[in-house]
Amino acid sequence: MSKGVDVILIVDCGSTTTKAILIEGIGEEYRLQARGEAPTTVGIPLEDVSMGIRNAINEVEELAGSELLDSQGIITPAQGRRGTDLFLATCSVGVLEREEPHREEIDELFRGHVMATTPEFMDLLPWTHAPIMPTPTAVGKIIQILSREQDINIIGVDLGGATTDIFSVFDQGSHGISANVGMGTSVCNLLVETGIDNILRWLPFSIGAAELKNRIYNKMVRPTTIPHTLEDLLIEQAIAREALGLALAHHRTAVGLGGARCRTFGKAFQQSGGQEGLDMMELELLVGSGGTLSHAPRRVQSAMMLIDGFQPQGVTHLAVDSMFMMPQLGALLDIHPQGATQVLERDCLAHLGTVLAPKGRGKFGEKCMWGKVDWPGGSEEVDISWGDIQLIDGQGPFQLDLHPHLAADIGAGRDRTLRREVTGGVCGLFLDCRGRPLLLAEKEQDRVRQLLRWYKQVGMYPMHVEGAL
Repeated sequence: MSKGVDVILIVDCGSTTTKAILIEGIGEEYRLQARGEAPTTVGIPLEDVSMGIRNAINEVEELAGSELLDSQGIITPAQGRRGTDLFLATCSVGVLEREEPHREEIDELFRGHVMATTPEFMDLLPWTHAPIMPTPTAVGKIIQILSREQDINIIGVDLGGATTDIFSVFDQGSHGISANVGMGTSVCNLLVETGIDNILRWLPFSIGAAELKNRIYNKMVRPTTIPHTLEDLLIEQAIAREALGLALAHHRTAVGLGGARCRTFGKAFQQSGGQEGLDMMELELLVGSGGTLSHAPRRVQSAMMLIDGFQPQGVTHLAVDSMFMMPQLGALLDIHPQGATQVLERDCLAHLGTVLAPKGRGKFGEKCMWGKVDWPGGSEEVDISWGDIQLIDGQGPFQLDLHPHLAADIGAGRDRTLRREVTGGVCGLFLDCRGRPLLLAEKEQDRVRQLLRWYKQVGMYPMHVEGAL
């Protein structure tokens, strides 16, 4: 354990919510002790970001039984239950995080922009033990360390209120882009880019386009509101699917440009290293963060938003930032890598399971694959058709012995049997034979029936009565 650093406090100032986490050294390891959040107070009427920070930290104090703030600011160093040894901060903004040498230059531009447009951040600087880090930079660091330590191809997404930040590391080449679409203040940007019909298509009930637009507008002006009904939740998660899909399209466009510096979608981006384009059959881990993904009422909902938004192919493991704290851990990584990695592994990542999705499409109702899945204490025969999805619960590990029908590619090559071990998770093993790309029926009645069928097959929502939610 690093000498003199037993208590660590980190805040992330998002566009809608400010999150604070308290990490403490216990024995030979660091663990999350408390987490608090409060509305960000950077805009009208308060226009003082420190108020939101204080409110989030006050919640941590109450939960942890510690005193971390006084009238002068952060108390340092820690003495018993009073104070912290290290205080760090991150802040969201829609800029691209890049590899060296560009990352430091962009971070400096970010800090200059934030200080110019939000001068109250100057009051925060004396509190922190390191410069304020852009949230995309911090999340990108976590994605890179996960790829490097596990030697895997990975995509990470931070679905925020103002931007959706996507990071990919394929064959050691890293890419990142911030799309100016989100779940809060920029949700109407998503509406403009994707259109109301593309959001309506994910809803298993009838609602007029005008009514849906009004609900989206309300979310823009009240970004901290949370769904109060199942219908509200379905709308929010439909928006999330479109935000993920659109941000991925932006990202793939950037990656396919072969390193050219461009300006599009309202944001600057540049790519470095690696292959031109992303082969989703080569994706091994998909990680999601952001309030809608991290705080979904059921983990299976988080998994299905990731699957529907990114449409992975082959065999892909799924994980989610369980406490919405990847930005804080990214800020900690350079200063205290032991604490960051231990909390990341033990308290942050919730492993949802693995999705197996055949490449391409088949005729609805025809057999897609068959075989057997074994795991400690159980087994299940598999016989699944195109157009269906099946979830096998459990942590695994799962031993797959699966055979494609009519020369499909289920992750081992065209017309080849897939025999391998995969991990499970909170949800388990998803066998997704709905096809790629995922197509929804054009007629509303058929589409509603299609969605309800999928939701029932994986147990997404608690209410399913007579074909309606």
